[in-house]
Amino acid sequence: MKPTARHYRSYPISKATSVVLAATICAFALSACNVRPPARQNTGSPPDALDCYRGVTSVPDTGTGLANFNQIHGGFSYWGACSEKIHQAGIPSFPLGMTGWTLPEDKKPNWSFTRADGTVARNLACWNSPYKDHLVERMVELVKSQPVDGFILDAFWWDAGGHDREDWCCCNYCKSDYARKFGAEMPLAIDWETMEPALVRQCIEWRRDSLQEVYTKICARVKTIRQDVVINIHGGPSWHLDTGNPFSRISCQRLSDLAYFENYRDEIFWSAFLRGVSQKPVALHTPHSQDAFEAQDPLAGYSSDYWDATVSGMMAHGCRPVTYLRWQPNGGLRKSYIDLIEPIYRAVEEREPYVKDHRPNRYAAIVYSETSQTYYRRNDPERSILPHLEGLFEILQKLQVPVEFIEAGMDLNLVALKKFRIVILPNTAILTDPQVEALTDYVRQGGSLLATYETGLYDELGQQRSDFALSEVF
Repeated sequence: MKPTARHYRSYPISKATSVVLAATICAFALSACNVRPPARQNTGSPPDALDCYRGVTSVPDTGTGLANFNQIHGGFSYWGACSEKIHQAGIPSFPLGMTGWTLPEDKKPNWSFTRADGTVARNLACWNSPYKDHLVERMVELVKSQPVDGFILDAFWWDAGGHDREDWCCCNYCKSDYARKFGAEMPLAIDWETMEPALVRQCIEWRRDSLQEVYTKICARVKTIRQDVVINIHGGPSWHLDTGNPFSRISCQRLSDLAYFENYRDEIFWSAFLRGVSQKPVALHTPHSQDAFEAQDPLAGYSSDYWDATVSGMMAHGCRPVTYLRWQPNGGLRKSYIDLIEPIYRAVEEREPYVKDHRPNRYAAIVYSETSQTYYRRNDPERSILPHLEGLFEILQKLQVPVEFIEAGMDLNLVALKKFRIVILPNTAILTDPQVEALTDYVRQGGSLLATYETGLYDELGQQRSDFALSEVF
């Protein structure tokens, strides 16, 4: 195929407008690049994790987090009884632990997330404190003593105060770790306007590294004891991507057996997004399928047609809807829970034969860049790259073009790129020199490339280049 590339200059616009613009751009660009979507293919079975995790999670109604799942009430093992009832119902038992948000009382304030002014952030733990080892040992204890099938590690990020804030833990553990690694005093806050870009990046990536180190250790320890335990984290929620919160790392999802995601809108988009960037089967729970949000977003407010379309779309992208079943120690389950989730999982059961032995058809790739969303966005909502992603995805779905998301930091290499006929860079503003080289080689070897707005205009620190990095191929 003749190598082709297209670049379209656009400007910051609303999501609604971006969808219309994306329709025009993609329809023209796909035609200009002479690419056509192939027929769907049956290429094998999905990962085992998806078979054992059929769309339902469970959590005791204690509100005390993973650290207290083994608690005993009057000689009664709460989680043990719950697991027994759950297994009798044919449902895998996955303890869900609020890992970052439920610091044990006896460890406060020594292990607490501590702000620069000395105040402690709610029940949050510091990931550089001994809490990280404590968490690992509690998980090991659970695996050895309870019939768990897997774990969902919720709140696996640095966060305090609110999802759009950049609170910075300034405890002695953080200061000591930073000084040990960099030989300098730790900055007490991130200031995008006054700090050198290299220092900003060093600080943020140091935080992200600490999370990945903990998660890597968890996976290694637990798998040593029981290889079949399914581990996944909630470490890249949609509100973090919306707000540009820089203190989580999407690549941790690839260490998981199963990608787990909370979402509050656009279920099909987020299913496809996480399935692509994690390259794992996805479990997605939303307010539409979780009783805790019933009052503000009732299931009754959605028609059966809505659910038919939504569940089908999610499953087509390798995802299953999930909910929390709050089993009581006596084994009871509220009827309202069953009434709420029954139509959802009936739809899953009906559709599963159509997707069970299928894998994504790698034809068009949309590139998500965590680096751009962090260092190009610079805590400015107007510079978010999400509207570009959402608009392009929506129109490609309407054109029935098979599409998969990939992540720039992990997938912009020639081996990964050659799996696709066309690669789309929706305002992938930051590109490193090796990524530019890989994209250039991809086009020279016959790949088609579509880029929009300021793609490649910034280096890895978020500093503007004198010209577009991909100017040679456009």
